[in-house]
Amino acid sequence: MNQRYLLYGGSAIVVLITLFGGVWMLKPSKDVGLDADDERLFAEMENENHEELEKEQEDMQEEEGSIFVDVKGEVANPGIYELETEKRVDDAIRMAGGISEQGNKNGINFAERIQDEMVIYVPHEEEEDVDVWETQAQEGDEGEPINLNEADENTLQQLTGVGPKTAEAIVQFREENGHFQQPGDIQNVSGIGEKTFEQLKDDIVVK
Repeated sequence: MNQRYLLYGGSAIVVLITLFGGVWMLKPSKDVGLDADDERLFAEMENENHEELEKEQEDMQEEEGSIFVDVKGEVANPGIYELETEKRVDDAIRMAGGISEQGNKNGINFAERIQDEMVIYVPHEEEEDVDVWETQAQEGDEGEPINLNEADENTLQQLTGVGPKTAEAIVQFREENGHFQQPGDIQNVSGIGEKTFEQLKDDIVVK
């Protein structure tokens, strides 16, 4: 009798041990679960960083894809305009409303590719000097006004809208008629009209 109970009891203990062992082996490891979470979190962070990098690159490309030019002279709406890098002088003038009825188209290279900080000047019809009106903007300070009574041809060409021919005409006028008495006298020079003087008056003096 006792031996039978001992046998039954031993069998029951073996079964219990087997069951507990199986449950323990089937229980998922906490360490494995943590590793999976870490991998998922790392993947999400990497994806976010990649998206931010792509956005920054797109923003840089957009900034690099546009430039600014200054359109002056005989156009409907003079001013500073933002254009794409592959645009031409013709595009910039069109953005400024086109050339006015008093504008002189001769000498303007409408097919020239624009550059950042470029100045595009459309002369008045009275201006004879229309060689090259597109120039690069000068960096730094504007400097002192130019003295019409002392400046040579090279110095005079630093003025907006004054090319080689107009500079030569200014010097010739000065030699033939004496010193300028006031800045407005420059309008007596062939090729310089009222529109041109309005653009020059702040950059010239007579001494």
